Amino acid sequence: MCKRHAFTLIELLIVVAIIAILAAIAVPNFLEAQVRSKVTRCKADMRAMQTAMEMYRLDNGDYIPDNFSGQQNDVGSYQKLSTPVAYIATVPISPFIETENFATTNGGAQYFEYWRGVDSSGTTQWDAGSKETGILYRITSFGPDAKTQWHAGFSNYPWDIQNRTPAFLNGLYDGTNGTKSLGDLCVSPKGMHNS
Repeated sequence: MCKRHAFTLIELLIVVAIIAILAAIAVPNFLEAQVRSKVTRCKADMRAMQTAMEMYRLDNGDYIPDNFSGQQNDVGSYQKLSTPVAYIATVPISPFIETENFATTNGGAQYFEYWRGVDSSGTTQWDAGSKETGILYRITSFGPDAKTQWHAGFSNYPWDIQNRTPAFLNGLYDGTNGTKSLGDLCVSPKGMHNS
């Protein structure tokens, strides 16, 4: 008679423990890669929107107006970039959705937040520094923390953006602080500010 060789219970437990350790190492790295991928996609979408905004301005002499009625309606502003002239194929959806109360009260924020320095009638919505600095709009994504940082201590948008004041820099997302760190991604006519 020949003896059958089988794994002992100890050997099986060791194999299961090794698999569990490898999974514990791999899963966080996978999640980090996912966040980095979303940040990269988000920046690419915002740069495409910035290019579309500049093409729209060249054709129409001004940037698209802001609907001023909550973030869920920002898509109404952005649709001017896709119809009737397609400066951008489709309006991109932000990969980072805001979870704060003001997104809830405004129907949820699925699109990049858009803020105009001057509305379609020429009325200044920011301070007079908007035209002087050339920062007539700001497109924002809430970043991996999914919360906006712009509501506190950021009162003078054009000057803060232009001069990169501490209030502005504190509101920016920086991946070197960890992929889930606080801060928003922001682009204006001056370019992407998260670099």
